[in-house]
Amino acid sequence: MDGVTVFLNDPTVLSPDACANSPDSAASAIEAVHDVCTPGAPMINDGASGVVTSVCAAAADPYCCSAAWDGICVQEACASSHPVYTTGAALTNGRSPVVTSVCTVDPYCCNTEWDAICVQEASACSHSEGIAGLALTNGCSPVVTSVCTADPYCCNTYWDPKCVQEAQTGVNSQVCGCNDPVCTTGPALINGCSPVVKSVCAKDPHCCSTAWDVTCVQEVQTVANSQECIPT
Repeated sequence: MDGVTVFLNDPTVLSPDACANSPDSAASAIEAVHDVCTPGAPMINDGASGVVTSVCAAAADPYCCSAAWDGICVQEACASSHPVYTTGAALTNGRSPVVTSVCTVDPYCCNTEWDAICVQEASACSHSEGIAGLALTNGCSPVVTSVCTADPYCCNTYWDPKCVQEAQTGVNSQVCGCNDPVCTTGPALINGCSPVVKSVCAKDPHCCSTAWDVTCVQEVQTVANSQECIPT
């Protein structure tokens, strides 16, 4: 036999040399090409990922790095799962580029709790979804997540006019352009769709993740220093 084909998601097919050494060398014969929240080939525990190291520790589940990263490994790595733009339990560092970025500068978000500050750090879209520009970070807002799930180009390469159109016509389109007035209560507005909304949601992420309630309306004046909601 001239060679051996290695299927990335089938850890049972390995080269003879790899099998002749040890489980560690067998694992290294397969390159994992998936994230920690996706089943597939065994992960390589080289210390680069705290999640992988934790899961594959001898007292935890070494199978995940010697045989296959199966559904149990995924559950162990990604037990806490909620959108990055909502508060909740601490998220697993490494489960997405956004989470990794936030927890690198603010470990509290992955060690203790994903609080309002973590949401604010994760929701730092570099520009409004309503204008073309640099690629936006997948997860920085519900609209960006929706668009980039359908059209990864918008988060991998460039947020072009097509991405803008998809943001305006896709999920949450009713609020994508700040069509709902900031002076009335209603559904959550999109962070960054106007300077006032961006200012309010930086202080109170609830207004852009859950609902634009009475408190959000009051913050138009008290936080954003806007006079537009004061009766004339």
